[in-house]
Amino acid sequence: MYSGQGSQYFRMGADLFENNHSFRSWFQQLDRIVQTQSGVSVRDVLYAPDATPGRPFDSLCYTHPAIFMVEYALTQVLLELGIRPDYCLGTSLGEYAALAAANVCDHAALLKLVMEQAELAEANCRKGGMLAIPEIFKNCECAADNFAAHFVVSGNPDAISGLELFLKKNSIICQRLPVNTAFHSSFIDDMESDFKLSAAAMNTHPSETPVISCAHKTINPQVTADYLWDVVRKPVYFRETLEILRGQDDFFYIDLGPSGTLAAFVNNGFHPIPKAFALLTLFGQNEKRLHQVQELLGA
Repeated sequence: MYSGQGSQYFRMGADLFENNHSFRSWFQQLDRIVQTQSGVSVRDVLYAPDATPGRPFDSLCYTHPAIFMVEYALTQVLLELGIRPDYCLGTSLGEYAALAAANVCDHAALLKLVMEQAELAEANCRKGGMLAIPEIFKNCECAADNFAAHFVVSGNPDAISGLELFLKKNSIICQRLPVNTAFHSSFIDDMESDFKLSAAAMNTHPSETPVISCAHKTINPQVTADYLWDVVRKPVYFRETLEILRGQDDFFYIDLGPSGTLAAFVNNGFHPIPKAFALLTLFGQNEKRLHQVQELLGA
């Protein structure tokens, strides 16, 4: 499972970058693509000596490629360990990582498209925000339906701040996401035409690994410019999409996102509880978690 914006933080995957040769090699290879395309280094920003997980990490030109790079590099680590997916499931930006992991699209081309999306959003879209909350929202648009008691809304900064204040005053748990763009809402519509022009050049390849889209609630969506736009514009239907999988088999779910949010959604929102395991956490010890998942799967 591959998550998107809002799951990122400074130094995500740092211990793997320092101690796992495969992860470091792939991350640096991806960073060279970013440097060639934009002249900046995600590695230098993400793993800077003064960068700490508690600092806001919300600049799209860095966070967009960083999420993709961490998830794709971690995928290659699992493949080298002999852990191969039956399905690749993506939510929001994570759908691009899922397409790359399944070899449906070239990973370098997708990384460049992710960077293009970030540039277009910063240049063309109104500022906004995203808020993860349980059961109520007003004057905002639903961005994600994760499970019965958890969803995300997008809106303008004032609306998001007002809703956050209201919820906290009423002792309702919520969490502001480190995102300054209101993805999955009409706030990003101004970049649609330019993004589709870039996405139309994406080539696809036959793949033995099915991709599950939380934007379309389907398996193996047709990868067109419209679909690649829907990934960032439509709501994330995680709850409904996971039900498709649950009806097929008793799978073991591995979360490759930076914060383990999708594993938490699976384990907290579904009964009977499926098996879900997060490889990365804010608290580190990610190399240890790699060994744990190896043992669980007998790889």
